Amino acid sequence: MSKEAATAVFAWKHTHRDKEPKLAGYVRHGVKNHTGAMTTSPTEGQNVHIRHGQDKIGVKYQSHKAMRRLLNRIQRNLSLRQQRAHAELARNTLFSNAWTRDYLIRKGQALLDRNHAKRLHIKSARLAGDEFIMWNFDIGDWLDLPHPLYQVIPNFLRICKIKLVTENSGANYSKCTCGEREGVGVPCAGFFKMCDDAGVANNEMVHPCMVDVRYLKLYHTHYGAKTN
Repeated sequence: MSKEAATAVFAWKHTHRDKEPKLAGYVRHGVKNHTGAMTTSPTEGQNVHIRHGQDKIGVKYQSHKAMRRLLNRIQRNLSLRQQRAHAELARNTLFSNAWTRDYLIRKGQALLDRNHAKRLHIKSARLAGDEFIMWNFDIGDWLDLPHPLYQVIPNFLRICKIKLVTENSGANYSKCTCGEREGVGVPCAGFFKMCDDAGVANNEMVHPCMVDVRYLKLYHTHYGAKTN
């Protein structure tokens, strides 16, 4: 190795070491349902309503009065949430052609449709009878990336492995190293690519039980209710 090449390698090493805290944020493993933790907007919205809403709580309120106002607001919000959930349960979702649209809320169905469309840009290969690898090195124009750090993520980190598992009961499951099912709550684009390669029909790729419960319409209609 020439002196210039060694210098370049060491410079690359120090650059990535300095950016490690930022790069680590793009790879989340073992964090369930982290898609709702990308912003503090919901919390800030709650704080605004507490200070300036209908049941606002001032600094001069005594604790028992403040708690009464806070509980009243929580009960009212739960009631409004259930009213919206029942309205969405009776509403037809027309932006999607998937049969799961009658069972999922708009956000859950949109996430499924997004991953179903992303499968078209994924390449795949079969390693063994029950193992597959999926990759997509085409990250597009760097000007459209959310942050320039995406440009320096090595290609091998964009490769995911899917493993098929058959239990004693005969049920088949798939596990992908991308962690999107655990983190986001919907099957990943690699899963749709694997089904597409196997010739599975579009209306047979996903069942509502494969989606996290918080995307089901029935979950929101019973949220906070004392029912079984």
